[in-house]
Amino acid sequence: MKRILITILVTLFLTGNASAMTITELGKRYEEDRVFVAGYIYGIINTYLYANIIKDTGNRLFCIPEDEEIGASGFVQLVDNYQYINGHKLKPDTPTEIMVLLAIQDEYPCE
Repeated sequence: MKRILITILVTLFLTGNASAMTITELGKRYEEDRVFVAGYIYGIINTYLYANIIKDTGNRLFCIPEDEEIGASGFVQLVDNYQYINGHKLKPDTPTEIMVLLAIQDEYPCE
């Protein structure tokens, strides 16, 4: 498991932020193509969901209650709400991936 996490981290560092969309770019793209943005956000969320499963050792990234069902549109709405309420606290060049993680952690913190 440790090897998998290290591989993921190395891959992230090697790819850098060149391909990451900032929250400013996300906002502009949202005005042009909401379906693309929804898919982009859901792809990020799926990555975090898988990472959460891999990290299921007590130090999870977030804790969604087992009895709660939240689909793709629910996650996209969660991120949209977070950006509306907290977006001003983030730098314009903040990667969307960071904002998505913050939104999920804000809504589903681990106690």
